[in-house]
Amino acid sequence: MNKPSPQAHKADILVVDDTPENLRVLSHMLSHYGYKVRAVTEGALAVTIAQTAPPDLIMLDVNMPGMDGYETCQQLKADERTRSIPVIFISALGEVEDKVKAFAVGGVDYVTKPFQIEEVLARLETHLSIRRLQIELEQKNQRLAAGLAELSESRAAEREQRILAETLRDTIAAINSTLNFNEVLTLILNNLARVVPHDAANIALIDEHGILHIRESRGYKERGVAELIASLSLPLNHFPTWRKIAETRAPIAISDTRLTPDWVEIPEMSWVRSTAAAPIISQGKIIGLLNLDSATPGFFKSEHAERLQTFSNYAAVAIEKARLFERTQQLAIMDELTGLYNRRQILHLAKSEYERARRYHRTLSVIMIDIDQFKHINDTYGHPVGDRILQALATCCRANLRSVDLIGRYGGEEFLVLMPETNMEKALEVAERIRRNVEAIHLPTPKGPAQITISLGVATLAVGSDVSLDQLIINADDALYMAKAAGRNRVQSYQK
Repeated sequence: MNKPSPQAHKADILVVDDTPENLRVLSHMLSHYGYKVRAVTEGALAVTIAQTAPPDLIMLDVNMPGMDGYETCQQLKADERTRSIPVIFISALGEVEDKVKAFAVGGVDYVTKPFQIEEVLARLETHLSIRRLQIELEQKNQRLAAGLAELSESRAAEREQRILAETLRDTIAAINSTLNFNEVLTLILNNLARVVPHDAANIALIDEHGILHIRESRGYKERGVAELIASLSLPLNHFPTWRKIAETRAPIAISDTRLTPDWVEIPEMSWVRSTAAAPIISQGKIIGLLNLDSATPGFFKSEHAERLQTFSNYAAVAIEKARLFERTQQLAIMDELTGLYNRRQILHLAKSEYERARRYHRTLSVIMIDIDQFKHINDTYGHPVGDRILQALATCCRANLRSVDLIGRYGGEEFLVLMPETNMEKALEVAERIRRNVEAIHLPTPKGPAQITISLGVATLAVGSDVSLDQLIINADDALYMAKAAGRNRVQSYQK
């Protein structure tokens, strides 16, 4: 990038970081690209400065002595003078939990150190643009209010703007009332009609292959196409209207679909005569589309598209927060390598299944699985191959278990399987099937195919048995080591 020619500063940026070197580097880079920069090293001082002379945007470090970045942001958002100033967190902390917390206290974005100046500039401009639009809207409302005494049309326009602003505020609060991903999508569509009227609406999210999937919809059941809408998976680039939105990153309103040459009509959707759509943009990337349909020709106009985009911007933040929260929840219960439940979660589920079996007088079988000579495999082929073997074993186990069965990574190369309402005979059959299928695995490696075997121990809680859960798992583990002692690559049942 070239340094801009001498001109007025693009914006006033307050940078807060307790490390002087970080402040110096970031301040120099931002100044180089035409921004006015004020730098401070303390959260409390940053709050005072922002209240006295509000900046256009604040870049805020998370880890600071005394008042950290999260508390600083909370104080800024609690004060009317500084509430609307966008705050971008900057931190070396890149965990999902850190980002979720940053959004929860009012941050609009999160940049992980070490950062690229191009990324920082792009995110700065995105949030400064949103802030400029907010200010512009406020100024328009003020100008409308100034003319109320003279023009009745101005009074009506002001009233409409006020109602819209209040509705938008209430709608945003409703959308942000939950972090459950599916609930967020539902709330978005439930509240959308209050901002932009329509006959039907849907949220389409884009996967990594550029395919749009309808994740939530409203208004199509009445026309008998709800199942069709739910099943649609459509390539973004095959539809000129959507392709244009992706290229321009701007909303669109089609007054009459039958007068639009590049409109692609789905036969079952021929009742759609007017449509509007806006991109859902998160962290500079289009993650989906918000689509509105009407059976009335000429229904949607440019002002509807603008309103829809404003709503979509807020919806994008709610969707991103919900996705981060969902990812955090998944990380808390899943083993990242194998995709199975982690030790803590499988034991939690084991407790529930054990209590259910005792309460309703049902059997419960437990299978303990261990890879034979796994240390030798790692020493021979390397740990990356060892990881692939663990993943292959997890896949093989899932393929040979019922949907009601539960499996988790108990530790290292050991797996724990829970089989509700399964007696010893049936559990032994399943264990043997898993053993045979694992033995057939030949994993390609640079040192030649890697073949693995497993040993399995099976224990069953019989109806009326008073064996504790801990003892049941120990019994399966004892059976496993009996299989090891008997020569490995075999299934062994627990016998008293």
